Amino acid sequence: SMDLTDTFNFTGTLQQNGAGIGGDNKPAFEAKINGTGQDITSDTNTKIAFATENFDTDSKYDTSNYRFTPTVAGKYFVYMVISHRQNQNKGRYAIPMIYKNGTPYQGAFHYGNDDYKMNWILTTVNTTITLDADDYIEAYTRFKVTSGNCTVEGNDNTSGTDIPNSYWGAYR
Repeated sequence: SMDLTDTFNFTGTLQQNGAGIGGDNKPAFEAKINGTGQDITSDTNTKIAFATENFDTDSKYDTSNYRFTPTVAGKYFVYMVISHRQNQNKGRYAIPMIYKNGTPYQGAFHYGNDDYKMNWILTTVNTTITLDADDYIEAYTRFKVTSGNCTVEGNDNTSGTDIPNSYWGAYR
């Protein structure tokens, strides 16, 4: 019998009952907002213009309409980080949402109250979605402010590293 407390080096392909173990998690993508961000209208579901790809393994993310259409059926892990900004402490709530085929599928809710209005609201959504080959997903947000402008933040270049404040991605 094999001592599983030992260290083993393998050459070749690991298999279980003749089938390969592991996978390559494709197709996969990640995209971000460049520059200062995207201005959005208060209290309105707005598609986020994630126009710059960090990676796109199979060219399934479309930077012209901001959609991911995997063309491979399966379960996909989808993640999104949105940094909402309103510079006058007028932010009331933010709801980032994942849309599937043009309909809200999953979201999160971050709420302030009359005594706790916010300048910045950082929100995340993480979910698993079953997609057919022709399904697509999109990133939306809804940001309510009491007055003034609303922005989904782009890159933070204060450190010279161009770190994205808002991004999303998916993989199978």
